[in-house]
Amino acid sequence: MGYEQDFKYKDALKSLFDAAKAVSENVFTNDRPEAVARQMNDFIVVSLPGLLSSMTYGSGFGNIRTYCTIEVYVRRKKGGAEDLEQMAAIVRDILSLFPISDNYIIASSPQLTLKGNDGLGFSATLIRADLVIK
Repeated sequence: MGYEQDFKYKDALKSLFDAAKAVSENVFTNDRPEAVARQMNDFIVVSLPGLLSSMTYGSGFGNIRTYCTIEVYVRRKKGGAEDLEQMAAIVRDILSLFPISDNYIIASSPQLTLKGNDGLGFSATLIRADLVIK
């Protein structure tokens, strides 16, 4: 067993994807889509944007420390106003999932950043959380 068994980022992304799917049917990994077949009123992007580092000396033990982001996007209302009610509902539903834990990950200690207008017709909120890949 080596480090290739430890850095299971694909499994970690799948776990975050599955958790977010409980909140929105529109979930993407790593980057927001450039185009979609139908108009969306909201969507979520899950990613592991930080350094993944082993918590143990040696390999084959798992326990990789990093952080994850869950970005929530909600379409702005006609006239450009934020849909704060919809944003609050989705963020609340995501926060209720924490700690997110399964056979592959433990995500905990969420923090929020209100990002506001993304310039493309959506408002954004960023949820960042500590993540351990088992």
